[in-house]
Amino acid sequence: MLLLTRREGESIILTSKKSGLRMAEITVTEIQPGEVRIEVVAAAGVYIDSYETQRDHLQWVKRHGVIVLSDQLTGDVLTTIRNCGISGNQVRIGTDAGSDVIIHRIEVHQRILREAEQRECLLSA
Repeated sequence: MLLLTRREGESIILTSKKSGLRMAEITVTEIQPGEVRIEVVAAAGVYIDSYETQRDHLQWVKRHGVIVLSDQLTGDVLTTIRNCGISGNQVRIGTDAGSDVIIHRIEVHQRILREAEQRECLLSA
């Protein structure tokens, strides 16, 4: 399990290693004692828990509560998102994902995109 510490308004990005496409963005929207409110924005083809048609999902997650993301076509679990504990204004988010899922904090994901764009500009110049 990968553990990432997030504050309100901070996100985690899940990307497919095969396609390079974003699968989901998980954002901490509110932290209360004992529970955290998490928004999941999933790509087409990704189920959030059992919500087959819902692509944007907002829910409260108690300590050790779990949100499951699965592949719409195969039903395979892509990752689980777990509230592993709250300390003040931070929550520890645990993610279990297969080796074909890349997980980054949003600031790391954005840096990778900027660097790729800069390389592309240098190559096309």
